[in-house]
Amino acid sequence: MPGCGRRGVGILPGVSIGATLAAARRRSGMTVGEVSQHTRVTETIIRGIEQDDYAACGGDFYARGHIRAIARAVGEDPVPLIDEFDSTWRSAQELTAAEAFKPAMPIRKRERRRVRWTAFLAVLVLAVLGFAGYKFVAGASRTQHAAAGSHPSPGGPGSAPPASAPAVQGSSAQVSSAPATTAPPASASPIVVQALAPSSVAAFGPEGLANGDDPQGAALAIAGNPARPWISQWYATAEFGALKTGTGLLLDMGRTVTVASVRLSLVSRFGADIDLRAGSKPELAWLPRVASAADAGGTVRLQPGTPVQARYVLIWFTRLPPDNAGTYQASVYQMTVQGHRLPACTTLVWYVSPVPADYTAIDRINELLDSTDPETVNTSMRIPKALREAAALAVSELGVAPSTTALTASALRSMLQGTVMLAVLERHFEKYPELRPSLGDLAIAAAEMDGHPLAQQPELLRRSAAEVQRRHPDASPDDVLLWAEALQSAADQLGAA
Repeated sequence: MPGCGRRGVGILPGVSIGATLAAARRRSGMTVGEVSQHTRVTETIIRGIEQDDYAACGGDFYARGHIRAIARAVGEDPVPLIDEFDSTWRSAQELTAAEAFKPAMPIRKRERRRVRWTAFLAVLVLAVLGFAGYKFVAGASRTQHAAAGSHPSPGGPGSAPPASAPAVQGSSAQVSSAPATTAPPASASPIVVQALAPSSVAAFGPEGLANGDDPQGAALAIAGNPARPWISQWYATAEFGALKTGTGLLLDMGRTVTVASVRLSLVSRFGADIDLRAGSKPELAWLPRVASAADAGGTVRLQPGTPVQARYVLIWFTRLPPDNAGTYQASVYQMTVQGHRLPACTTLVWYVSPVPADYTAIDRINELLDSTDPETVNTSMRIPKALREAAALAVSELGVAPSTTALTASALRSMLQGTVMLAVLERHFEKYPELRPSLGDLAIAAAEMDGHPLAQQPELLRRSAAEVQRRHPDASPDDVLLWAEALQSAADQLGAA
């Protein structure tokens, strides 16, 4: 039976982690498939670990979790194995505060809460790990304000915007007076930092997208032509003539990404004060400041103290540089976001995003989906060019469908079927509320579906769910996983100390 083998006494000299686990598995009489079934770690990952190949694990955090789960399943003491992994296989880059509290699984649809929890968990884990340089003062969000103005008052549970103070303390900016080519920062992390193309760019003002400067010319800010930049309105003073608190450009990355830095190319040589703000909602209060530059011009590199996860990236001018006419205005001709995209989400989110209870429409949709009528109709749909090219490649190279039309129809049918299924579930739980899964149950299911190492610690997830829900009744399974990840990372660090 799993876990009934003799307990290991540590790694013998010259014997690897993989060899130790493989030997323990054979002693326990388990196959790789049985270990996989018991731990929910895929057979590919188990075989890789037994060969001391951790590439498929997805990072040190996951590798430690998989080693721990496999060791317990085959009756081996995981502690010396984890110690050996940290001393021999751990990435050369030491664990940073961001690695300790950033979510290891994909961020899902409830992005607004994820940003809030990231800020909160940053304070918790930084305190646990003893990073004295990051000091969080109680009530900081009431005393530190963004340059564009104060945050709005909370409107109820879960409505307060994320505080910017922790991220600002670790921010930095590099400024040069003329454009220059900068090589991507070297990193020992398996995640490659690369240029990320935004889905759109828009002018942004203190009230959001409604009052940005020169909205028609916003696309010029990423066109790369210094002769035709985006130019803000001109103002009588560098502080906008007391007419507003700032102006800027909002990049929508399409979905949540990890932002390592942003490089700007300005026409002006000096005089601009710029904030880099990032978050999950295109509102100033929900875009905390993560880096800044003062008296900037030419090429400006804004780099947060630690990478941040966000969908929206805001370049926010709080002071304008002078122009040749004796007035003040900003001009930008290139913006490059460096980072990496998160993997696609696989977890259902029906619990936090219930389908509207229009069951008459749902029933009619279900009837139409069951129809065998072969009649077709012509329709005109406009889809993003990149999506169309991706579909064409999937058809021509992968053979996923006979044609792009068939692929589109299949995707539409799958989406509608999913909508019906979610509505049926919601109807069921309205009728039998006692059967609705708890937040802890959903967090466990999410971890199992994503192959998350914490799926092996259901009690930790249930305890985390109870702690999170006490503070925020509208919390999601993602919030629970993020909280549990932070606690586990802190425990790993304290155990290694």
